[in-house]
Amino acid sequence: FVAGQKEDLAWLEAHPPAVPSVLFNRNLPGYSSVSVDHTEAARLAAGHAVQCGGTDVTLVLNTVDYYGLTSRSEHMAEVLRSNGWEPEGHTLYCANRVDDGYELGRELLRSGQLPRVILCAYDMVGLGILSALYEDGIRVGTDVQVLAVSTGPQRLFARSCPPMTVVDLRTREIMEHCLSLAIDYAAGHLAEPRSLTVQPEIVFRQSAPQRAPEQADI
Repeated sequence: FVAGQKEDLAWLEAHPPAVPSVLFNRNLPGYSSVSVDHTEAARLAAGHAVQCGGTDVTLVLNTVDYYGLTSRSEHMAEVLRSNGWEPEGHTLYCANRVDDGYELGRELLRSGQLPRVILCAYDMVGLGILSALYEDGIRVGTDVQVLAVSTGPQRLFARSCPPMTVVDLRTREIMEHCLSLAIDYAAGHLAEPRSLTVQPEIVFRQSAPQRAPEQADI
């Protein structure tokens, strides 16, 4: 089962399938599952945003309520608030499309009040924002930092302009583990549910380097 939402999980909990099942990036008692550590992903992303920008962070959230995305977003906001960040005036919403991210970037430029860090809950938004800032001559990585939580292919973000720092949710590895569990069930090698948790990793690139140049002595 891929991309199950709250209603789906509630139905599965009340109606267990007659055949062994594996959940992708979700957890449910009685089911095998492989999931990223959503809390750790949020901690990595928000922690680096605080390191780069202190409380001057704009958090860009999605406009829809997806199970994993919403969970990570809530945890990111919690980490930011615990470091003195105020959500009012520093929280924006944008669909996860490059064009929407680009338009949001243009709006930020028109406002004349770019934050020190733009933290995106999803990667395509980040790419659009990068494009808008680049067109305007903003030095991303120096004038402003941009980073995102990512499910996409890393080669894409390594070739953006500039290359974008992301928290990689390691989606490909999770799917490979899910398929391995399913094959073990089918081959009769696995009888009891098994749950695996994959740890995310932050990939530092130019858009939000590990140690921002102007923040080196803070």
